[in-house]
Amino acid sequence: MKSWQTRLKGDPLPWLLSAAPWTRYRTMLDLLDYEMIHPDVQKCYSDMIRHPKIQELSSRASWWFPDSVTRHNVPYLSIISVDRKNSGP
Repeated sequence: MKSWQTRLKGDPLPWLLSAAPWTRYRTMLDLLDYEMIHPDVQKCYSDMIRHPKIQELSSRASWWFPDSVTRHNVPYLSIISVDRKNSGP
């Protein structure tokens, strides 16, 4: 058990790994220390960039349509590691 887990009343990992693809992706990278080349991380990334919510955000991002940028969508795409080259199906 990692040190951050000892402060919790229960194990959040099953819940986090059953959540949306972007949550699973960041959980694997940030909490489980998986490498980007791990097959589960690759699968999550693929699921994430094809998700309708991510497609909507990426379609509004500044590098395509500067007038539709919000203060939330570009930073969020960056946090979950979506980039212009890999944002399409």
